[in-house]
Amino acid sequence: MWFRNLTLFRFSKSSAKSLKTLEAKLDDHRLRPCGPIELATQGFISPYGRDEETMLHEVGHFRLLTSAREDKLLPSSVVNEELRARLQKIAEKEGRPVRSKERKRLKDEVLTDLLPRAFVRLSKLSAYLDTENGWMAIDTASRKAAEGSVSLLREALGSFPAAPLAAEESPKALMTDWLARGKLPAGLALGDECELRDSAEAGAIVRCRRRTLKPTRSASI
Repeated sequence: MWFRNLTLFRFSKSSAKSLKTLEAKLDDHRLRPCGPIELATQGFISPYGRDEETMLHEVGHFRLLTSAREDKLLPSSVVNEELRARLQKIAEKEGRPVRSKERKRLKDEVLTDLLPRAFVRLSKLSAYLDTENGWMAIDTASRKAAEGSVSLLREALGSFPAAPLAAEESPKALMTDWLARGKLPAGLALGDECELRDSAEAGAIVRCRRRTLKPTRSASI
């Protein structure tokens, strides 16, 4: 299994001790299928596949786990079209307008009727824990998705203090300085593409490709 992205979190040695019973905790929070009128469910599945029993893949002090989520696919356009048809039926049959409270009730009825027939999408997110060095690495570039995975683990363990990795210096400021001064760390060189942004909110953006990049004092990558 290959990770395409990494979002990193740090946890302490005391937090690592709580991971000794991790597999049993994950099994207690195994993903269950969506109920007939549920929009989504979340939990953990085996890294080897949803139908497998083992909830962890362990090598030395590394543990691979997989969080998952089921979502009902019910487009708003489908709901609105069914609601429109029911409102039109009332107007034709009873010749009266439908007030907001009744409209809300009808929409809830539409959802209740359509959800059992909706398609279900399964999404998975892999992560590994380095219990010796205190790292949790999640295969996503989305901070929101990563936070969701950590929150799910906290729910399973009862408590799991883990903090997202924070750089001492902003990558944006650092790369801007590289371009402005033309001084890069050893092994790096300016390429032929860049994006310049005005520091003001909703400011101008300039993108260039296949250009020789030269130091400039007003650049912001």
